[in-house]
Amino acid sequence: MNRPIQVEGAKIYLQGNGYAPSFTITDSAGNVAFEGAVPFIPQDDVYTSTGVIKVPDVTDGEQFGFKGTLLPSAVGEGADAVSVFPDATNPVLLLQMYTGDLGLDDGVPQNVYTLDESQAQPGA
Repeated sequence: MNRPIQVEGAKIYLQGNGYAPSFTITDSAGNVAFEGAVPFIPQDDVYTSTGVIKVPDVTDGEQFGFKGTLLPSAVGEGADAVSVFPDATNPVLLLQMYTGDLGLDDGVPQNVYTLDESQAQPGA
């Protein structure tokens, strides 16, 4: 059933699944600044997942990014919402926006699952 992939003597097994929601984000000029699927990493057995969206290519102004929490089967509202099942029966996405210099133009590799907030501020 779960036969491993073998590469140069190493065996790789699938340990779990997750979600990669698709996003289309436009900048203030109406241009698409980001489009694509973003992997969200499960944090528990009901697939409450976290992810980061980094938007470097805005036409005008500062870079912006989002820290997100995906609740596949949400119950409750706002900060009190929780996921109760791994399937996407009532998906809710909670996002916190950040604006500023996300360090995306520095040429330094970054972790795709974290957002550098050292030069960015939470947005409204």
